[in-house]
Amino acid sequence: MGARHHRRRHAATGGLTALLVTTALAGGMAKADETANERGRYVSISGMWVKPKVSDISGSALGHTKLKLDSGFGLSAAFGWGAAIGPRGEIELGYRSADFDEVRGSPRVHDGAYKGDVKTWSLMGNALYVFEAGGLRPYLGAGIGMARHKGTQDAQTAFGYRWPHLTGSDTVFAYQAMAGVGYPMSDSTEIRGGYRYFATGDGEFEDISGIKASYGTHSFEAGIVFRF
Repeated sequence: MGARHHRRRHAATGGLTALLVTTALAGGMAKADETANERGRYVSISGMWVKPKVSDISGSALGHTKLKLDSGFGLSAAFGWGAAIGPRGEIELGYRSADFDEVRGSPRVHDGAYKGDVKTWSLMGNALYVFEAGGLRPYLGAGIGMARHKGTQDAQTAFGYRWPHLTGSDTVFAYQAMAGVGYPMSDSTEIRGGYRYFATGDGEFEDISGIKASYGTHSFEAGIVFRF
């Protein structure tokens, strides 16, 4: 009788313990899901290695030709709202810089050195969707906005011309597509890395020999997201 009573108490205690553990785990999972799905504000900061495409240019002195832009760097900062897993929307400020030093294929001049740089500020509205894959958070996104190009032509002698130091700027339509993966360090912090393609309409630099230039870049980035 005593042995049976002891076994019943032991079984009841074990069942209660299992129930408490199961409840606690379920509560923790629900809390994690709630945290992941909870919508809130966030800021992100990223650094970029920028590889510009060869730019198609036309101008009064060069004619139609191609301008080789060197690899450069970029920065972006965004303020957004949305779930840790699911849709997000954000406003992003970006900056990119690249030097150029070579002209190719001009019918008016031989291939050769032609130096300067292009600096680009952008203001974009982005839409992203974040997925869940184990402990990682892959994402896809796209954005549209405006970009402000500032081109500088260095003072130099090239192609039989004496080129003065000139600057010109233009504001054009911009668009981009993004893909990458994030890793949550905590409920409020996430690190991420990814790729983006950023391009704009042709910039017209009337103060730099009337040059009109295309602009597109491939970028690899790494950054951090803070939720609050």
